Amino acid sequence: MGEMALAKEQLQGVISESTDATPVDARKAATIYVDTLAPLAERLRSLKYTESKIEADEETGMKHLHLEPYTLQQLIVPMERPIRVESE
Repeated sequence: MGEMALAKEQLQGVISESTDATPVDARKAATIYVDTLAPLAERLRSLKYTESKIEADEETGMKHLHLEPYTLQQLIVPMERPIRVESE
């Protein structure tokens, strides 16, 4: 199971354990989110998208998330030609 799935499972455990949420439960859930889920989500976002920004439409006041994925050209890593060693 991946790190994200484990963190989500932990968070679900904290949420589902208590029918009456207490400040301690809220603190546990916030800690899981801040320490684990948010950094993993940021890491995934940075691996998938070359650019992410929020653009505001001044006419409507709406904000739009703009994600620019990496292109195939950006993902291709040039390889150097292997050096050929001649035997004597």
